[in-house]
Amino acid sequence: MEQKILRLKKVQEVTGCSKSFIYRHMRLGNFPGRVRLADYLSRAVGWYQSDIEEWMNSRERIGQ
Repeated sequence: MEQKILRLKKVQEVTGCSKSFIYRHMRLGNFPGRVRLADYLSRAVGWYQSDIEEWMNSRERIGQ
């Protein structure tokens, strides 16, 4: 099964989180890690859509 990868702008739209929130919480281990989209010299990164959806679902359970 092919995994869909979301770029930063789409992750921000879907989650409602700012760029600084995303990167800060990634460092703290509270947000899904990014995946590199090219070789190690490239800055292009994305997030697996399934990881973002899982994170959002876990946040909904916490908020209940």
